[in-house]
Amino acid sequence: MNRLTIVTVALLGWLFAAPAFSADLSSPPSVISASPPEASAVQSTADLVRLTTLLMAVNRFKQISIGDYEKALLMFATDDAVAKFRRFSQNIWAETPPAMGWSYFMSSSVHAVGAAGRQQPLVAFYNPWCDVFLITEWRMDEDIPRLVDAEMLMGDWLRPGKELSPVPNWLRTNTFKPAALGSSVAQSIQEFEERFKTTGSGPWRKQLPVLENQQLLTEVNYPAVSLMLLNNLQNINAFRTLKKENNSRIATCRRLTVDVIRAGAQGQIGKSRKTADDTLPQTWDVLEGVDAKWFRTLEAVAVIDGNDGCLVFLSPVFDVNGSLSLFFKGKKADLRLKRIDVIDYSGFYQEIKGKGEAPHKELSL
Repeated sequence: MNRLTIVTVALLGWLFAAPAFSADLSSPPSVISASPPEASAVQSTADLVRLTTLLMAVNRFKQISIGDYEKALLMFATDDAVAKFRRFSQNIWAETPPAMGWSYFMSSSVHAVGAAGRQQPLVAFYNPWCDVFLITEWRMDEDIPRLVDAEMLMGDWLRPGKELSPVPNWLRTNTFKPAALGSSVAQSIQEFEERFKTTGSGPWRKQLPVLENQQLLTEVNYPAVSLMLLNNLQNINAFRTLKKENNSRIATCRRLTVDVIRAGAQGQIGKSRKTADDTLPQTWDVLEGVDAKWFRTLEAVAVIDGNDGCLVFLSPVFDVNGSLSLFFKGKKADLRLKRIDVIDYSGFYQEIKGKGEAPHKELSL
């Protein structure tokens, strides 16, 4: 792919991806979690202060990385960590300008804290659209937390099973895609937490064999991660540069998506009730309680063209606690909005965790 083409796409306000997938998109489960996350208690004041300090640094690092990842590294990373990111640029962003790649990755990633009681806690940035983890280690210095180590991994390394696939986890099943996405995010974050919860003061890399095998990282993991990220970016480019005369169906889907988000940004999302009659009642409750400004932060991150319609996923830039999906039903270019889903990642996380409220949920989603 031409580097100039990728940079040009990066400047566009809307990011779309079109995975090669065909399925019945109008067969949802009875319930999609749509409840907003709630705060949960931290065990002690010391824990709260330490966690707050870490999360403030992580949030700032993520925010700056979206615009200038080198500046973020200069502010928060040690020399060894900067060198690690330089190797990522060589091995993973070889076909993409690193600044554009990191901006895309960080803007649509969920972040979670693992081994919170560890002297040097871990923070994972998980991008579900590509199914890729960036795991970072932070040293709690007196001035500000410092990023001291990092690794990029396929999500399959953390989840149970022997499968290694370049297809993102949420696209591997015929499950209703908003539900598949929520479950995949929750499962992946839980596996990260479980995998590293007992690291103590020992090296965190010993908790996962691939982390200690440089040959496996270099010859298998990095090429796969690079492919997964590049495929998504190429799909974005293909969708964004598609001309109406070449695919009027996708062009219509894109136009209708913009119309819905514009209505939401104007506080008029309720106008969609007339056509989106498959939307769950609790979803309307959530949508009508959302600040209109939230809709202005949404970027389209995935588009699936299925047998009976077009499904668009949108994610807020930076504050990624969930996502929004729009299902447009119809054949060819004759599409109409049929269903809206709010995919609340914390709701799926609680369900996977089991009964009651997810422990230390503020560490995760």
